[in-house]
Amino acid sequence: MRQDGRSFVPVRRFIAFGITIFVVFTTLTARLYDLEIVRGDYYHELSEQNRIVRLPVAAERGGIVDRTGYVLARNIPGFAVSVIPVDLPRTREGELSQRLGSLLDVSSESVGDAIRAQRIRNPYEPVRISKTPVPREIALAVTERAELFPGVRVDPESIRFYADGTLYAPVIGYTGPITEQELSTLKESGYLADDDLGRTGIEDVYERYLRGTYGWREIERDAAQREIKTLALQRPTVGNTVALTIDDRLQKLLDAELRKGVEEDKFTQAVGVAMNPQNGEILAMVSIPGY
Repeated sequence: MRQDGRSFVPVRRFIAFGITIFVVFTTLTARLYDLEIVRGDYYHELSEQNRIVRLPVAAERGGIVDRTGYVLARNIPGFAVSVIPVDLPRTREGELSQRLGSLLDVSSESVGDAIRAQRIRNPYEPVRISKTPVPREIALAVTERAELFPGVRVDPESIRFYADGTLYAPVIGYTGPITEQELSTLKESGYLADDDLGRTGIEDVYERYLRGTYGWREIERDAAQREIKTLALQRPTVGNTVALTIDDRLQKLLDAELRKGVEEDKFTQAVGVAMNPQNGEILAMVSIPGY
């Protein structure tokens, strides 16, 4: 009688294999239930946060006028150059730093440092590279050759302009970029890293009145974090206009008289103040030399 040489798998091995399959599918089903049912709302909210982003919209700073409405400080259009790190391949970071550095007259090292620091803080938000507003020609050069400037964004911004700057500098003062130390203190008040704030004079004393209120723009992004469209827009609120008691005509008259004395070598420095004796209003305030 011929003996069959085929070997059979023991029944216990089939049972163990079946139990293993059952445990794996049970685990996957439980995990799927947790993701879809138990924590579905949570993960849906996370996906929406990654897809929909709310960006700040800068507010215009308020103007400064004399008692008759003559504008002493206002905003004129300019452009800011920024980089969004997530849109910049790491392999092109050095190339872009060199190109922007030569174009904006800043060191390529500082450009690279700013981009790398922003990658750590928040790679989806732009970091400003131009420290001062750039002219229209540079803005056009960047936007028209976008393939040479990956991740670079050009945004319109305001340049603070002072009429008769030397004459009014001691009174009005000036604005300057916020420092990291100041930002840590003022962040809760709505200040951002690329904000300017008053440094001296009226600009400093009336900072909270002159400063506008940020708006916001809610945008939708694709999987590559590129902007698709704007979903909602809250327009910013322009800062308040500060009206001084100074009369520009009297200010210039007092300045002319003091300068005449300086030119005739009667004195090298001069300060003049004109005041209304009835109510104490300052009508003119001149300092020679100014700054």
